[in-house]
Amino acid sequence: MTTVLLLLFSTLSAATPLLLGAIGGIFSERSGVINIGLEGIMLSGAWGAAYFALLTGSLWAGVLGAILMGVLIAALHAIAVIPLRANQVVVGVAINLLAAGFTEFMAVRLWGSGQSPAVPLPVPNIGPLNLLVYLAFVLVAVSYFVLYRTPWGLRLRAVGEHPEAAATVGINVHKFR
Repeated sequence: MTTVLLLLFSTLSAATPLLLGAIGGIFSERSGVINIGLEGIMLSGAWGAAYFALLTGSLWAGVLGAILMGVLIAALHAIAVIPLRANQVVVGVAINLLAAGFTEFMAVRLWGSGQSPAVPLPVPNIGPLNLLVYLAFVLVAVSYFVLYRTPWGLRLRAVGEHPEAAATVGINVHKFR
């Protein structure tokens, strides 16, 4: 029985980054934007976290670097897809390829290998799981509430499902996307 529980806890821990990316993907999809580039955004964020954490020696600078890189790549996707009306799938694949090449190239240039040095993450465990695992599952419930129980979520879904109808009632579709 302990082997089964250990496998379950390991699976939950390994799935946490994918779950967080999927939550972001849900908001993107509900707004009507297909974001195939989520993996590239996450990879760029991971590189930004490692780079800024090692550069400054601060975990919080690493978190800020991850956010900065993620927002930068997501903005690149948004600019290409929304005002320039590029194909969403092609842009997403291009971002994935760009991120894979960029992170590998920069890791070799900065650290001499394709991997960054290990940065310990001092996040406490609660029971058998890391605090971030619990946070990810709380965010699932919060995301459901935001999407289906708030006026903002209703507008977001309207923009994705019927952009013309949303524009008719005064919602700025481009701004929401």
